[in-house]
Amino acid sequence: MPAPDAASLHAKLSAGFLRHQQGDLDGALACYSEVLAVAPKNVDALHLSGLVAHARGDHATALARIGAAIALLPNNPEMLANLSAVRLASGDAAGALSASDQAIGFNARSAMAHAARGAALSALGQTDAAAAAYRTASEINPANPDPLNNLGNLEQRRGNLEAALGHYERALALAPASIQVHSNYGTALYALARRDAAGARDADARVRAWRRAHPDNPMARHWFAALTQSDAPTRAGDEYLRNAFDMFAPAFEETLADLGYRAPQAIGAYLAAMYGAPNAQLSILDVGCGTGLAAPHLRPYASRLDGVDLSPAMLARAQARGLYADLRVGEAMADMNAHRGQYDLAVAADVFVYFGDLAPLCAAAAACLRRQGRLIFTLEAMDPGDARAAQGWGVGPSGRYVHMRAHAEQALAAAGFALETFASEVFRREGGYDQPGYLVAAKLN
Repeated sequence: MPAPDAASLHAKLSAGFLRHQQGDLDGALACYSEVLAVAPKNVDALHLSGLVAHARGDHATALARIGAAIALLPNNPEMLANLSAVRLASGDAAGALSASDQAIGFNARSAMAHAARGAALSALGQTDAAAAAYRTASEINPANPDPLNNLGNLEQRRGNLEAALGHYERALALAPASIQVHSNYGTALYALARRDAAGARDADARVRAWRRAHPDNPMARHWFAALTQSDAPTRAGDEYLRNAFDMFAPAFEETLADLGYRAPQAIGAYLAAMYGAPNAQLSILDVGCGTGLAAPHLRPYASRLDGVDLSPAMLARAQARGLYADLRVGEAMADMNAHRGQYDLAVAADVFVYFGDLAPLCAAAAACLRRQGRLIFTLEAMDPGDARAAQGWGVGPSGRYVHMRAHAEQALAAAGFALETFASEVFRREGGYDQPGYLVAAKLN
């Protein structure tokens, strides 16, 4: 068998790297695999295919591939820094720190290695040392916004909101299109607004400046509406939701657990009261299914369980549960309207809270249901004293929408539903306080 041609291998690697940069992980991996098929010790193909595995959350494969590359080229700081990131993602913070220190030992001027060290130290709770590592990374490569973003995250976790916002603002100056920095900036502004009256005034000024500087950014638009309580759209934008939840996906379930989130459990209890013992006879659509937290409560009642969500990153985690027949990337109303009359039950846990006017959403739910089909969803309650109570809905400071009961009842009736329950519930804590909400169930006439 002839030896592989170096030029063709380089061309294939280059093609794979281009696809990798464009987010085409399948295409990138196909190219890297072709190289490894003829050159199994190709360092670049091993390393890069390990990074694809890392992006997919396959830490075991990532560790094996990057480890094999380092065994062939042990003094490469970039690969050691990436190994640090994979070890950290797999829960081995001490191993991540060791790999980053090895990288720095080979090149003390590697910004990537110092950033990896900062992430490992942060995970180990050594926040002062982590901040110092991030600052070193930023000093070495001042054009890179990532260390500044990480410094902002660290300071936000420590409660130093003004410092966090300053880091995010510097990062946005370097990378005005960064989805990650915009998202983090919004959550920091929300925390600042909730802190005290002075914080609320500061947050108001900053969010207005943010909106002026980035008028087309979906996160700036959404948080402007939330924090100023003005210019609220009838629903959260698809781009905002997709970006926010793609970024939120890795920490989604842990974060909700910390908030005492229990909407899926409440829905499961209602199903038990409504249907009795599970009989696996219903065709069910999990609307805005996210990572599939509701699936264990829905699957026992389902002959078929499908899910739809805007976020591919969330759906990847739902897929891993192995409980869905079909998972679709899509907008909730469009998907329900496209699957007319296919379901006996549509369930939406913590989904209607991203819509203001519920009439179009209830109409779409009616479209996807069979006759006598049911819709079950959760809402967050609007204070009756809210200036927007007559409208029936408004976006809250959290970025989620709140609703008056009357608005939801009118939307359901207009779509042909008969109300079965409208129960006051608490599904989460917000800022240390119970967030009042509703569990709503209705049957299609």
